[in-house]
Amino acid sequence: MDGTVTLWTLAAVTGRYQPKVSESESKESGTSDELQEMQATKKRTLVLHNGPVTTLRFVLTKGGIPSESGGPANIQLVSTGVDGCVFLMEVRMSAELHGEAMGLSGTQSSDPTMNPLYMNVVSTAKYDDLFQPEREQERTSFLEARTRAETMAARDRFDRGKDATRIKLRELEGRLKGMLAENEQLPESEQLARDEFVLNVAWRDSLLTQHAARAQRAREGIARDLARMAIVRERMKREFWDVAEVPGVRLNALSPPTTTAGQQQPQQLAPFFVNNFPMRRQTPHEQQIANKVAMLRLVEFSHHQQEVREDHSSDVRTRFQETIPSDLQWVLNAGSLHPKLQIGTSCTDAEVSEYAKLPSFHSVYHPAAVRTRKQARVQMHLLSCYARELRNVFNAEFQELVRHKENTMEQIEAKNARIMEITAELNVGNAGDLFKPHWASEERADSILKVVPEEMTQKPYETTERRKQRQREAQEAAEREKARKKDDVGGRALMDMMDGTLEVRKDPLAAQELVKEAWMLTIQPEEMTAEQKKLVAQFEAAQAKFEEEKEKYRKSLDLELRKTRGEVIDLCRAFDEKLRALRDRYTATHRAVLAQELYALRLGEELMAREQGELETERLEEDARKMQDIEARAKAESDRFAAQLEACREAFHRATEEDKVLEKSFMRELEEMVQSGGSAGGGTPTASTSQLDSPEFTKHLVELYRKRKPDDLVPARDGASGHDSTKRTPSAGTAAHSKGSAKQRLLAESQSGGGGSSRSLLVKQSSSKNNIESEANLDPFQHLDSQQRGNSRRGSFTGVETGSEKLVVAPLDYVADRPEGVLIEDRIWRALNALRAKKILAEHAVREKTELLTLAKAVSDELRANLSELQRRRRKQQRERESLTQRRTALTESAPLLVRIKQGQDESPVGNSGDDTLLVARTSVEALNDVIQLHGKDQVGILGRIKDFRKSINVMEWEHALLELQARDMDERYTDIQLLRVTKDLQELFHTGDTSHKQKREAAMLEAKLAHLGRHHQATLLKLERTGSHLERQLREREHENQNFQQQVARLETQVQIREDILASRTSAAMRQKANGGARGDTTRLKAIAVRRKLVDLAKAQTDEIEYLRLELDKMRRRTFPSFAQAHAREYHDVD
Repeated sequence: MDGTVTLWTLAAVTGRYQPKVSESESKESGTSDELQEMQATKKRTLVLHNGPVTTLRFVLTKGGIPSESGGPANIQLVSTGVDGCVFLMEVRMSAELHGEAMGLSGTQSSDPTMNPLYMNVVSTAKYDDLFQPEREQERTSFLEARTRAETMAARDRFDRGKDATRIKLRELEGRLKGMLAENEQLPESEQLARDEFVLNVAWRDSLLTQHAARAQRAREGIARDLARMAIVRERMKREFWDVAEVPGVRLNALSPPTTTAGQQQPQQLAPFFVNNFPMRRQTPHEQQIANKVAMLRLVEFSHHQQEVREDHSSDVRTRFQETIPSDLQWVLNAGSLHPKLQIGTSCTDAEVSEYAKLPSFHSVYHPAAVRTRKQARVQMHLLSCYARELRNVFNAEFQELVRHKENTMEQIEAKNARIMEITAELNVGNAGDLFKPHWASEERADSILKVVPEEMTQKPYETTERRKQRQREAQEAAEREKARKKDDVGGRALMDMMDGTLEVRKDPLAAQELVKEAWMLTIQPEEMTAEQKKLVAQFEAAQAKFEEEKEKYRKSLDLELRKTRGEVIDLCRAFDEKLRALRDRYTATHRAVLAQELYALRLGEELMAREQGELETERLEEDARKMQDIEARAKAESDRFAAQLEACREAFHRATEEDKVLEKSFMRELEEMVQSGGSAGGGTPTASTSQLDSPEFTKHLVELYRKRKPDDLVPARDGASGHDSTKRTPSAGTAAHSKGSAKQRLLAESQSGGGGSSRSLLVKQSSSKNNIESEANLDPFQHLDSQQRGNSRRGSFTGVETGSEKLVVAPLDYVADRPEGVLIEDRIWRALNALRAKKILAEHAVREKTELLTLAKAVSDELRANLSELQRRRRKQQRERESLTQRRTALTESAPLLVRIKQGQDESPVGNSGDDTLLVARTSVEALNDVIQLHGKDQVGILGRIKDFRKSINVMEWEHALLELQARDMDERYTDIQLLRVTKDLQELFHTGDTSHKQKREAAMLEAKLAHLGRHHQATLLKLERTGSHLERQLREREHENQNFQQQVARLETQVQIREDILASRTSAAMRQKANGGARGDTTRLKAIAVRRKLVDLAKAQTDEIEYLRLELDKMRRRTFPSFAQAHAREYHDVD
């Protein structure tokens, strides 16, 4: 992103130690081993572009290949960026490096960009979209890209070989399939077995063996899994099912499908359900503990009542009852479950024995009476017993409702059977719309241990032996059944005679019918005798009575059917109502159980808090004891080191005073040393004494005395201090000795004192001593120069021992250090060097004392800071102990309570622990609300007055705006009047002053015109109505004529058909007569006449019957709606 380009070089790690391989060997060897032996080295990072880099490519120049003489190879790097700049950089490399690179690449003609010699890491990214530069693509390193490319190339080579192999295999497969197909088409006697087509029998046998081994391993694995699952199942059954006193089940509602008015299909509603409370069976140990707790609680209660009876003067109980009354409902367990004998002070042994028979949870403590840990633990146990009893009571109700559901389902089944009988008699509906309740799997506790076929998602594997065995068993069962049926003579007779059943079917009344006798259907009523007509009349009366009874029976069955269906729905609804009540009971029970468990958890939390407080107290006391010991040791160490600090300070003052004395007494001591040297020589004072009196000479001596060099103090050589060390003055020896002894004493005292401060002081001292020379001169070759000069020209040294290393002062060189033009005698020069050495040693002692004093002050400050930190931690621990003591006292004096508060009255934040919440009295809240309402009323009154005032201002502004608009309107009206055009009407108005007469005249003319138009409209309407009625009458006449014509056509068609039949009969009779001769002519003619007569009578009878039916139809029409059939009959009676 910032346009930087980083150049790397890749080189083989073992390239310099291994000989070069040939090109063929390098081509045959894999690239993965070569890439693993490469080493990448970062060469340079260049900032080229002002933005991301877009192109980066290496290009070999024409003269880029190195010559045999070892000339460098030239490679150019082309870089482009989004800023539009193109950079051409030249990369130079040696022939050896280029040869190694070419050896690594495998060939010199390969693409330079794929050469592993260079690897570019560009701080940029390529983007999918120019308008989304924030979306950065995933970058791939060069080595991964090269490995992927070579892998793809090798895969392509391998795939080409595999494709040729696949082609050959396809050809062989086609030939084999063709041979198998030809073998199938051959006769059975000429066909070969499929095994004979196998060429490699050994391979087939090995494959079969491998498959059999794999199958066996799979079977063993399945067997192990089944065994593992069986073990887990048995363990889960033993730990969860066998120990369950009440297994968890669910009771569904009986919700029959309901059909709405707009829907034909029944609508199935989602049924609701109720769960019971699963309960675990108590172990004997738990039952024993429960009995013990109940007995202890009873003994405690009896003892409390005895104390109350003996001490009548105690009013503690009275004050307790006045503080927390027994009928308090918003505190959990405040007045419902604690012992009822606590509300009085007198009881008898009979009452106590009766109370002992109650369950243990009736002995629950009052929530405000739980103070000690024992009471809290007993309370928790009693609360668990109470919750268990609540679950037991609900489970009993649940089981009772389960039995009620069983009875209801039996009643529904009985009613369904009756409904099926009724529907079978009435032949209406089907059995599919019946509501048939059933038990769901979750309503049966043991359903979890059974596997239904619907849960088997996979079909069991069936081996060949099992399949053959199953087929053999089925065949044997079929043969046995066939043999049984073959020998069953009675069954065959029953099937032949009574269709396989012995029951006689009794037809219901609704399916019975009265059948007429045959002669009643063949003989016409006109041809019946009186007896026959009487029998027909009796049959018709019996049939009418039977139909009436049948209809009554059908209606009664229909009523019973509806009633039965309604009873089924009522049974379901009644059960659902009970289930809803049980669901409400379940909600209340679950809420009560959760409340008791929450109270028990609160008590457990209090117990844990108390135990944690004890543990914290013990830990804080132990920490306080350790802190006191550490503080005492730190204080003692600080006191001991204070004495050492004072000793260091005194040594520092002594060394400073000694240094000042040497500075002041330099000339005096110099004169004394020169004079003493002269007197020791036995002569008189020489010119050296006179030289000391010269100011210029004295000035040069002082300058030489104060002259300091970086290498004044050097380590002493072996035996170098023989002569000069003996000539040291007592003052110098004393100073050096005092310096060394003070330092050693300080170190010894600090070391004997022990502790971290002494060790730190030694470390600081040693580090400062080792860095003296390095701080004085930063020349890295100082030590070599000083050693060379000391070996060449230094003959005598004056030194001092500092610890284990002895330091001496190098004297001034007479040739190099002497001022030009100044001659100094040898005695003065030696005395000067001696005094100068003593002064330098004194200054060195002052520096050491200063460093020791600084280190001592730092260590003392550190000890005091450590002591202050320990004291602060001790005070903090003391505060923690005090706060913990207060918390423990509060926990001891307080008792956890659970209160029931309405949602609107609970103003504590959600998720808060409730430690900082308060219960406020209702009277206080109401008083505060009254005050707030009073202030609110005052504020509302003030706001009302402000509103009225602002309203009056707005009214005034509105009136002002209205007056302005009225004035503007008057101006515009006067302007319009002045510019108004004068017309006749306006002139008439001006002259007469009234236009009402003209308007009345115009109104009268308009009214007359309107009346004329109305009369014309009425006349036109009457004319059109007469025309329409005339056309309707004509239409009715035409329709009546068409109907008459149609009737005539029908009668004529009937007559024509009859005549055609007669003609056909005559023709056929004549033909038969001609065929048979004239012997039978009369007989045939007689038969024809008889047939014709019968046909004529039949036609007349049918005509009379049609006329009778028409008359009956007219009668029925007259009964239902007005009809004019008689009038039309009289009017058109003689039409024919």
